[in-house]
Amino acid sequence: MDRQVVDDILIVLASMKQSIDLNIVRSGQSDVRNRVRALYLTLEEISFDFRQAAYTGDDDPLDVLYQELRDLIDSPIFRQFSPIRYHSGRAMRVRQTRLDPKLAGGTISLGEALGLLLQSIERFLPQASFFDNADTFSARRIKAVVPREQYVAPAKFDVVDGILLVVKQPACPLEQDENNVFQAKEEITSRGDEIIRHLEMTNCDKRLLDSIKDIQDKVNSNSDIVRLGMANVGFEIICQRFEKELPDIVAAMLKSHALHINMYVAQFPEWHRFVTQAAEAKTSTDDIVKISGVLQRIIEEVNKNTEHVNENVPRTLFALNRLIANPAEASVKAVYAVWRSIENMIISVFNYGADLFEKSARKTSDSLSTAVSKVAVAALLALALSSAAGMAPLAAHFPDSAWISTAMNVVKNQLQKLD
Repeated sequence: MDRQVVDDILIVLASMKQSIDLNIVRSGQSDVRNRVRALYLTLEEISFDFRQAAYTGDDDPLDVLYQELRDLIDSPIFRQFSPIRYHSGRAMRVRQTRLDPKLAGGTISLGEALGLLLQSIERFLPQASFFDNADTFSARRIKAVVPREQYVAPAKFDVVDGILLVVKQPACPLEQDENNVFQAKEEITSRGDEIIRHLEMTNCDKRLLDSIKDIQDKVNSNSDIVRLGMANVGFEIICQRFEKELPDIVAAMLKSHALHINMYVAQFPEWHRFVTQAAEAKTSTDDIVKISGVLQRIIEEVNKNTEHVNENVPRTLFALNRLIANPAEASVKAVYAVWRSIENMIISVFNYGADLFEKSARKTSDSLSTAVSKVAVAALLALALSSAAGMAPLAAHFPDSAWISTAMNVVKNQLQKLD
């Protein structure tokens, strides 16, 4: 086989190991270091086997390498560390590589790098040697590009029996914080009930009353901590707008309540991850206007697609759009919350489509054999493609979002086959 391709692949694998090695050094927790080390050793073994097979002149080793990397990208240990930064290394940057040029430089994650490597390897493989047919080929390509896990965000989605749903996310504090979280929740619930009673005795705007009732429902649900945190951002804005219309004591109670909710969500690891990741987003007011426009078009589409979309989906998207309704006032957290939530919807639909394509290719019972399932998957993929098309030009402003354009092209090709 081509010696340059072999060398390019080995250099990329070495760069991945170097990226992982940096995380072993930086990690202060022994259990995290052990998991990162296990991933490093897995890549080392894959690289060693490929090098041995390629340089001894045995049968073409790309088939085996491709399958091993496919298994790796789907493994829980890789998914855990796939967001870390990929460092291409000097040896790759100075080469005229025959692989994807993004592997020689650029800001991408380890997961994106492995996805690009898999796509590059596909170009050098006889298609018949590793896929039985086009459906399996397309399914594997989609899975090689699209993240398997959704991002930490106010909204996550799933597709069940051809219906797009909003998924509830359990609120999971650290074990040592469980007692504090329980006491804080009891205090917030009690304060919230008292504020609602005071507001109901005033002539306050109905929007303010509805807002605190919504917050109260989210606190009592014991789920969706990131959504609660973002709802509280909106709640604080509403409180500021109506502050002059309220008695001083009620206005003070509202401020205190919002502060306590901020302290409550801060005890959950999901909120910390969300806030940390949101800080990496780089957006302008113009970007926010465009993102809001994309979301508005998505809302219009899901409202037309009631047969394949649960009613909670447009409600959730509408609530998210309110966070950035005023671009000049929208916080970085609000923009990031909207972006990641839309991404999660696209991820859920693309992965659902890939799973069905693969099952159909294997002729399993849960496949695209019925007209109804074909209509459902085509409708949902069309929705996700339209969403991805609107987001792709803005993906560079958000970490780990470069996959959108690549996945969009792969899915578009497969969708045409369903017509």
